Amino acid sequence: MPEHLSDELKADAAGFVSALPASVVMPAGAGKTHLLAATAKHIVTDGRTVLVLTHTNAGVYAISARLKRFGVTKGVHVSTITSFAFRLARAYPVLGNMFVPKVMVPEDSQKYIQAAAKVTAAAHIKAILAASYTHVLVDEYQDCNEYHHSLVLKIKDAIPNIGILGDPLQAIFGFTDPLPAWADVLTDFPEHGAIEVKPRRWVGHNEVLGEWLLKVRDGLEPDHELHLNSPNYPTGVTFTNVSGAPNGVTTAALRALSLPTAETILIIAAQAHIARDIAGALKGNYTVMEEIAGKFMADWLAKLVTADLARYASWLFSFTKKCHCGHGILDPSPLGKRYADGRIGSDLLTTSNKRAGAEPAIEALDRVVTNPTLAELASADSGTSQSFAVEPYHDYRVTFWAKSTENRSLVRILADGAVVGERTIPANSEWTEYTVRLNAGTRTALTLYVGFNGEGTYLFDDFSVQRMTDAPLYPNLVNNGEFDAKATTNWVVGEALELSKDDKFTGSASTKVDGSDSGTTLAQTVRAASDTAYTMSFWVRSPGGTISYVVRGANGTPLTGPHTVGADGGWVLITETFSSGEHTELTVEFADVGQGVSYLDSVEVRRTVDVPSEPTNPADPTDLVDRGVAL
Repeated sequence: MPEHLSDELKADAAGFVSALPASVVMPAGAGKTHLLAATAKHIVTDGRTVLVLTHTNAGVYAISARLKRFGVTKGVHVSTITSFAFRLARAYPVLGNMFVPKVMVPEDSQKYIQAAAKVTAAAHIKAILAASYTHVLVDEYQDCNEYHHSLVLKIKDAIPNIGILGDPLQAIFGFTDPLPAWADVLTDFPEHGAIEVKPRRWVGHNEVLGEWLLKVRDGLEPDHELHLNSPNYPTGVTFTNVSGAPNGVTTAALRALSLPTAETILIIAAQAHIARDIAGALKGNYTVMEEIAGKFMADWLAKLVTADLARYASWLFSFTKKCHCGHGILDPSPLGKRYADGRIGSDLLTTSNKRAGAEPAIEALDRVVTNPTLAELASADSGTSQSFAVEPYHDYRVTFWAKSTENRSLVRILADGAVVGERTIPANSEWTEYTVRLNAGTRTALTLYVGFNGEGTYLFDDFSVQRMTDAPLYPNLVNNGEFDAKATTNWVVGEALELSKDDKFTGSASTKVDGSDSGTTLAQTVRAASDTAYTMSFWVRSPGGTISYVVRGANGTPLTGPHTVGADGGWVLITETFSSGEHTELTVEFADVGQGVSYLDSVEVRRTVDVPSEPTNPADPTDLVDRGVAL
């Protein structure tokens, strides 16, 4: 059941919509995301459409989750500003005066924004935008730089009903790209002040703290003062002056460890290197949250990119030392010099006991010396892993037993390096069973990874992966996608194609597309549900040819692509997710666009998997990983 909206929230949303174009300034914890979602719901309920823009993928997730809670499943599109600009710039390279690659390059984000502003200025693009959306909502506007602001103003020319939400005191960007003056922003989007600001995040818990935070906010405004020595702090808030006390912060942090285990402690430092120094002094009791730009990791990964294979172990040794993760026992000389020279270091364990406890790390570094590959490097970097085969689109349940004496650990399920499931294991002296549930999607193999959070004793046992269903969650809409029958069965073929029984990915055959037969096409129309997310996937091998692929709606409208793929000697899995929109028929279409031969196999169109919150009962579960292994 959708979450019930209070009459007050409904009224606030309706008032905001009627005031557009307008802005709402709301401090942290005052319910800005709640208001945005309620406003979107009001627009959609009225039969109109809304585009919601924000800055980060995390913001997209948070807004989408809130919309789902409110029962909003259609009529709204949520995107980052950069992604929206990227798609516009890529679709209209001439108007934007920029060639945009298929894959976004983060460093070119500003260029995408500028190109999209040029595209949006065109009259016919304005008409398209106006026909697509009746309203636009932009979240976290305090982080819009001048280029973002210019793009939003261009969109406003096409869609006047724009609402922006933000708080200039919460700006976290603008260090390199200038932000527009907030007074100028209010000129274009007058402030809608009819909404009462309340500490909504603290309703039902810590309400006194919430009220106090709203009051002290005034002291952070320009030309105001904030007095930290006030005697009127609410319960739970204290001020300790550590000026002139180098160990003041670490002492307070160690004292805070005596708080109940359910409490979370965050240390905020003025600069990244100060945060890392504090974490190092705390000897692994705290972990470091990297700065939002991720400069530390970016710098180290840049060093890895330029490193020779023989330098991988040395890179990992130096990286580990810099991470303040309890590896101070790894000495720069002679151990570090061994890895710099491309030699193993395990023999040093027999010459001295000063490295006792570092045996796993040294053994992992030695493996990188003898097998300098990225896979070995990833495996050695604070964790252990094992891969296992899965069947696409099936539900799986990963179970295991664990206990640890000091710190938390992490179990992740990876697919091509991306996390598809994870479970954090708290410190627990008793053996406890844990479960991770996931769907394989288009994957045929997953990796079970166990990571460790600093020094401590971690025990794991009885890992098991079970398939939860006999059949895939959603059926393949494509008939004869395996081409085990003739290529003409269920497919519309423009030119004669032939089956290849010798060169296939799975089953008994694949379809051979010969580029010398110019204009060869292969198409199939299937029934589908409207307004539903689908994933198209297929395996292709193109030793010399090039083919294009596209999924079209009932009226021929491309829902994906068209895209081309080719010049790859091995079998490659191609996937693309799209929405069926208003269409109840989809046409999957392939065509050769170049000389040479290509092979197609395992063509599928399935509903995109939405992993259920509760698993189905196991049907003949099969254990897919070794059991009884202590890590």
